[in-house]
Amino acid sequence: QKTGDIVIRPGDTLLMLARRSFTEQHRFSRDFLLVNGLEELSLDNNRKAPWCWLAIGSMVVLASFNVLPVVIAAMIAAAIVILSRCVTFERAKQSLDLQVLLTIGLAFGIGGALTDSGAATLLANSVLSIFGENPFALLVAVYLITLLLTEMVTNNAAAVISFSLVAGIVDSLGYNLIPYAIVIMVAASASFLSPMGYQTNLMVYSAGGYRFADYLKFGFPLSVVVAAITLSLVPAFWSLTLQ
Repeated sequence: QKTGDIVIRPGDTLLMLARRSFTEQHRFSRDFLLVNGLEELSLDNNRKAPWCWLAIGSMVVLASFNVLPVVIAAMIAAAIVILSRCVTFERAKQSLDLQVLLTIGLAFGIGGALTDSGAATLLANSVLSIFGENPFALLVAVYLITLLLTEMVTNNAAAVISFSLVAGIVDSLGYNLIPYAIVIMVAASASFLSPMGYQTNLMVYSAGGYRFADYLKFGFPLSVVVAAITLSLVPAFWSLTLQ
């Protein structure tokens, strides 16, 4: 088949031989969803694949069964791939994105400031108090405020703040706490709207060359779908009131 006869369609993956500047020039081009450079290609690297699987498997097993903290498990995995020469030490250092690491650290600082200063609590308390008279409206408000908080602070902090406030409101109004706790768990984990929402969002933000608008473009519809499903199913399975 001749090259000129090939019809390129959305979703196709192209392996291109281009200048070194191509990646930077077209990283944010609308013609490509993702542009990554392949600096080094070696056909005999497959023999080192078992070491990679060993590193990943060790990290998952050690962290999943609480044998070691996930940070220590990840360091062991990194040591395995470096010592086995799956990746050189220099290449491993180049893979560290200082901008991402600093952003993650600063994000925790901002989240801590919002929590410690009481700003997050004030925001959540104000919104929840407005919708407290209607059990379903309160359920929607709980979901939305938790979703907003999880984009600003850590998901754990968002869940703790929302639950501590909701528990008191629900108890005073005589509502059932279970459905509200469930929507808090879902909303705190549904961090799709920004790269700041979760650490892994930020990691792929840099590695994939994404833009902030990409998270809104793809994350907003996903957030709407998750919210619609959650807010439809939770009241169907659990009564919002105790009566």
